[in-house]
Amino acid sequence: MVRAEPQNPEAHFNLGIAMKAKHENDAAIEQFETAIRFKPDYVDARYNRAILLREKGNKELADDELNKLAELSQFRQAVSQANHMTTSASAHLKKSEPDAALDDARAALGQWKDDPLAYYLIGVAWAQKGDASQAQQNLDAALKLQPDYPPALNELGLILWQDGNSKGRLKLGKRRLFWRLTMPKLTITGVWQGCESAIHNADQELREAVALKPDYLEARLNLGLALQHQGDLPAAIHQFQVA
Repeated sequence: MVRAEPQNPEAHFNLGIAMKAKHENDAAIEQFETAIRFKPDYVDARYNRAILLREKGNKELADDELNKLAELSQFRQAVSQANHMTTSASAHLKKSEPDAALDDARAALGQWKDDPLAYYLIGVAWAQKGDASQAQQNLDAALKLQPDYPPALNELGLILWQDGNSKGRLKLGKRRLFWRLTMPKLTITGVWQGCESAIHNADQELREAVALKPDYLEARLNLGLALQHQGDLPAAIHQFQVA
């Protein structure tokens, strides 16, 4: 399995277990370390490595590894509890119950202080309560943790539009466009597949991309493709020629 998939952490872990059973501890440790290199949060590999290190007399390093495992386990448990609370908060928002949503989302942050989803839900809850300032503050917090978070970008854009904040909308628009230029090309995939809704949405986005960055080759080529699908051959040819 290791030869067929040399970067598969499961393969290295299984080989390590086999070597451990044969008391080839040094080789087993090496396989566990390889598995960890490809998958740093591989709990079973870290645990088995720590046990073998302790058997070899390297108690300090083994104890350090086991302490890290305990911390990782606690973190995973906290994230799981945070996910449970954000699910509940989202359900409350769907029923227009912002106060209950705020309680749950804040409880989620108590478990995991860097949860962008919790900040986003708090922002939406404040928007439902009509407090644009608090909503924007929490949506900004979500975007600091995850700058390419589409729901937070969209919600913040809506709030800025409702607030008449043209300067903020312009700044946000640039952030959203940057995200579009660097995100996986889901829209472009739809264009290649001839999806009409994707073509319609991509047209404006690609025009904005070319306007901001005239030498953006991929955007020009895909704009030409979208125009071709729409039947505007002269405009499509122009984009291909410029590219």
